[in-house]
Amino acid sequence: MQANLFTASATGLSPQLKTETRLALTLAIQRICQRATAEGKTRVRPATLRKMERHVSELRKAMRASR
Repeated sequence: MQANLFTASATGLSPQLKTETRLALTLAIQRICQRATAEGKTRVRPATLRKMERHVSELRKAMRASR
């Protein structure tokens, strides 16, 4: 199975990080990518943005389930 671009192993994040921390970091990365794209400093493929959104959604669901 191919590693997801935003999994803990792919991003170098510890798998023991709390879901809240992983969500905060993922949202920060997403903001940075979107800002850089808007400023024309880089290009981010739409598929990559969709993967980010999907991952954020999964993390939010995991947070709701753990409460």
